[in-house]
Amino acid sequence: MLIKNGISFRQIKCKKIAGIDTLIIDVSTTRFKYYIRLVLVYRPPSISNQSTQSLIKVLQKFSQGNVVIIGDFNFNKSYINWRDLTANNSIGKEFLEFTLNFHYSNLIRDPTHYKGSILDLLLTNNSSCITSPSSSTGLSTSDHFSTKFLLNIQRPTPSIKTFRDYKNIKLLNAHIAKEFNNLYDIFFVSDKYSFFIHFIKELSNIYIPIRSLTIKPNVTIYPKHIKRLLATKNKIFKDLKNNKIHPSQYLRFCKTVKHIINRYNSIRIKKLVSSSQGIHKFMKRFAKGHSPIPYLVHNGLYLFEDKAKCDLFARAFAPSFSNVPIQNHPILPPSNYSSQLDDIDFTLIDIVNILKSLPPKEGVSADGISYKLLKNCTDSIAPFLADIFRDSLDSGILPELWKISFITPIFKKGSNSDVSNYRPIAITSCICRVFEKLILQHILAHLEANKIISDQQFGFLKKRSTVTQLLSSFDAWYKAILNNQGIDCIFIDFKKAFDSVPIRYLIYKLSNIGIKGKLLNWISNFLSNRTASVKINNNYSDPIPIMSGIPQGTIIGPVLFLIYINDIIYRIPSPTKTMLFADDLKIFCEFSANNDNACLQESLIKIEEWCIDWALDISLNKTCTFHIGKNNPRKRYILFGTILQTVSSVTDLGITFTDKLSFEAHLTKIIKKAYHRSILVLNNINSSNPKIFSLAFKSYVRPILEYASIIWSPKTKKLILKIEQIQKWFTRIALAKCKISKMNYENRLKFLNLESLVLRRTLFDLSTIFRLTKNFTHLDPTRFVDFSTRPIRNKHNLQLRVPKKISKTEHWIINRSLNLWNVLPIQIINSPNPKSFWINLRHYLIQNQDLVKDFIGQF
Repeated sequence: MLIKNGISFRQIKCKKIAGIDTLIIDVSTTRFKYYIRLVLVYRPPSISNQSTQSLIKVLQKFSQGNVVIIGDFNFNKSYINWRDLTANNSIGKEFLEFTLNFHYSNLIRDPTHYKGSILDLLLTNNSSCITSPSSSTGLSTSDHFSTKFLLNIQRPTPSIKTFRDYKNIKLLNAHIAKEFNNLYDIFFVSDKYSFFIHFIKELSNIYIPIRSLTIKPNVTIYPKHIKRLLATKNKIFKDLKNNKIHPSQYLRFCKTVKHIINRYNSIRIKKLVSSSQGIHKFMKRFAKGHSPIPYLVHNGLYLFEDKAKCDLFARAFAPSFSNVPIQNHPILPPSNYSSQLDDIDFTLIDIVNILKSLPPKEGVSADGISYKLLKNCTDSIAPFLADIFRDSLDSGILPELWKISFITPIFKKGSNSDVSNYRPIAITSCICRVFEKLILQHILAHLEANKIISDQQFGFLKKRSTVTQLLSSFDAWYKAILNNQGIDCIFIDFKKAFDSVPIRYLIYKLSNIGIKGKLLNWISNFLSNRTASVKINNNYSDPIPIMSGIPQGTIIGPVLFLIYINDIIYRIPSPTKTMLFADDLKIFCEFSANNDNACLQESLIKIEEWCIDWALDISLNKTCTFHIGKNNPRKRYILFGTILQTVSSVTDLGITFTDKLSFEAHLTKIIKKAYHRSILVLNNINSSNPKIFSLAFKSYVRPILEYASIIWSPKTKKLILKIEQIQKWFTRIALAKCKISKMNYENRLKFLNLESLVLRRTLFDLSTIFRLTKNFTHLDPTRFVDFSTRPIRNKHNLQLRVPKKISKTEHWIINRSLNLWNVLPIQIINSPNPKSFWINLRHYLIQNQDLVKDFIGQF
């Protein structure tokens, strides 16, 4: 490798591989504080599979930071087809899995050999490092073409961060409290709110003014005490140059400063990564995908100005909020609920408790008030809010600022210059959201007391979740398979359901379930005459009217939608089973060989009628039929005159599976994502404290590998090891970064206070059984487990019968977990709540791994 004079580099030593040449260097310049790692490889065509596997391990080990791997790998078409990313033999598959798991892309798509093969590769885990990759004529008489590219190193642009300086917050609180009596001289709620907002803004500008700070990428902002130390260090350095002090004094002071800075960084990073929210915020700056909106293309015109972009997004989003049907809504049967909800009572303490629980966020809406301001001024502001909230509810009138939303376009996928590839996210008034929290508490209590929301709705309610819905559907499907039945399932996608709800129809449904009087008037005003503006940086579109829909970014919005869609469940005839998570609807029927399964088509007709009656559309191109069962006749179904597409693989509530109920595609996806996040953590957290890496893994990586694991828990040893390998690899690299001597996996887990992923999946399994049997979900436990009525000596009293099973159902959670459940100690089963059960069970499994290894395995 030839390197031009003046370019700084450092050669990295790596393990030698028999028959394969590797050279690794880190390249940097004096202008930049980060490096690009270049890995040069030559792999002969006749090399052994064992040597290639050793090469893959070396590449894994050094895949840290911005990496470019280039060289002659001699992977011809018999190994890998780089155009469609398919492998044709085992070693090609291993290498391709490495590139996918470690987020490498091959930027060379054209042949690099005169016979038409791609033998030379240009791999990178950060495509922005490289520009202009190409192949050209070879050097001298070589039968390989040359691979050319440019390293793209640009100076990052500083950003300006604005924030309020809360140094004089006590003075602000004292001044606010003095203004309260002036509120009684104002009679109308809109005028009260205008007075309140005006003086809060005025006083805020005096006592907690807005400051600005220039943020330079990759530069840490130190507190004052460290800045003083650095200034002193510079002064001592000047004294050293002038021979005023001995070099040993300077070196001692440098060592002290370094120790203090390292300690500060360690505490800062530990604080950031100790919570899920903190680590996600910290890692967001390093993850790809979040970038400013580039130019937009509309009718052949290129739009660069933010104001023009805002107006284009506003025109694109506006049709979604314009569903105003002319016809009258159907008449529902009168409700006979034992109670009505026409008013709510709340106290000053209720408001104070909500304000204290707010997150300290600086984001503001049209009224300019943030959660952080409300939280810091809880005691002084709460009396004002109590008075305004009461007047607003009694009069049914809302301040106009409460009905203004700011919309931020969020990129989904596809071309980022096409407005149709963005979805709107809205920000509403923080003060209104505080009042909504009070209202929501009473609405939820009313819904629960009268059992209004169907048990088949799993969204946004206590004791319900995506996982409990998946548990219900898969349990029904496995039982059908056990009974040699087929299952036809239809996944129905409503078209912009939240944005399309007709307001007049929703108000009628609220009245029908017993929400009346003042509260109904307030909600009606809350939903009506709203406007929204698209915001990009500090530019805004002209306001667009919101004529339909559940307002985005609101607190009561999700529950209002549950109320609106609730009665669709009662339209669908038996024996069709219905399951909802908010607007995600799936219906399915189990049937025997001699059954034509007409019930599902009848249910689709009822769904059509409901959609026409209540003015919601279905995205037919996203609605699909899914057939499960060996001898399923794969019947076609029709909705709104269209034959629904049939799919063999589907993603339901974040879990991907096939019609054979195989989860291999899902496991491949989460393994790749977990490796990518692991690399982000290892590359971007600079610390010698292993606990920080452990916390980061727990908060940022491990949740990907554990979401809904009770559904997809792997059956084969190969897949179990593949998942466990992520944690094995991460812990090994993390300890190496902390310069801690090597230790085996079991000792690494103890040292980092981690458990094997196998053990944790067992914890999730048994915790699910605990929640079911102890009624910590809304599900009927007898649907899932069979309680034994016969007492067994020295055993707990929640013995469960192990059900009949076949090879396809033996690994379902109910079948794989009950043997271990039945031998758990009584004191664990008698835990008062799921958290206590988890703690006690974790301790038991760790202390008794020899006893339970037949159930959880050892890897």
